[in-house]
Amino acid sequence: MLEGRDLQIKRSMQGFFGGNRPSPFFGSSTEFAEYREYVQGDDLRRLDTNLLARFDKLYTKQYVDERRLHHRIYIDASRSMDWGSPSKAPLALKLCAALGYVAVRSCDRVSFFALREQSCQDIALSISGKDAFYRGVNALNDVKFYGDFRPAGAIASREDVGSNDGLAILISDFLNDGWQEVAEYLYSKKKQVQFIRILSKDEIDPDLSGKVFLFDSEAEDEEDERNMKRRINRPMIKAYKEAFAFHEEQIKSFCAEREIGLLTLCSDEEIEKILFLKATEGEVLK
Repeated sequence: MLEGRDLQIKRSMQGFFGGNRPSPFFGSSTEFAEYREYVQGDDLRRLDTNLLARFDKLYTKQYVDERRLHHRIYIDASRSMDWGSPSKAPLALKLCAALGYVAVRSCDRVSFFALREQSCQDIALSISGKDAFYRGVNALNDVKFYGDFRPAGAIASREDVGSNDGLAILISDFLNDGWQEVAEYLYSKKKQVQFIRILSKDEIDPDLSGKVFLFDSEAEDEEDERNMKRRINRPMIKAYKEAFAFHEEQIKSFCAEREIGLLTLCSDEEIEKILFLKATEGEVLK
């Protein structure tokens, strides 16, 4: 069902030889780019004799250089993503697999990473070709969701982040601090950055009342200070919704200012609807 889809590449990037993505350079593809005046040593086969007759000057045809990009998909693998009904984790993994397939089918490379605590761990690296892709998808089945999510510095600690060579896609609920620093770092590496935000229905519109024990999904145990007992009333629900709306506006504004793509999803949405409708509207796929 993804045979006719492609990733939204909004600008040309350097990449690597052997692909079909337009780059900022001139090369030997069949796609015409522009003319320039002939200089000694130019390939005579690229001379345009029609322009010679019109302008009495020699002009050489230049063609777009096509490259292979390397996209990197980072999944928030903290315990927070394994929460909700349904959990956010399965949708995150499905999207990772689908976007990886689209990348490989377009002759690009793709790597999958898991973010948890303060580390960025390998899932499957530099996947190229369908056989390697299916092995990478199997590796996604082994991803475990646990621990905290403190991404600041996790991605920057790696030496294979790349620069100006493909998309950097971060899949998370973005409910923790640190994603701003991650985005700024990736932006500094001339990456095209895409955020995919997955939230549960209870996070978007909580249905709570009376005395409740609020257990932090990333807490170590019941004695963790992040857990709390509260009597939930209407003013508290109103305050939560106001805080949630403020956070929504904050992330939207942050992404808009830096030309970062943002796609927000609910964990109960169907993957088919996302890939064929929302992903296009959110400029993830075309």
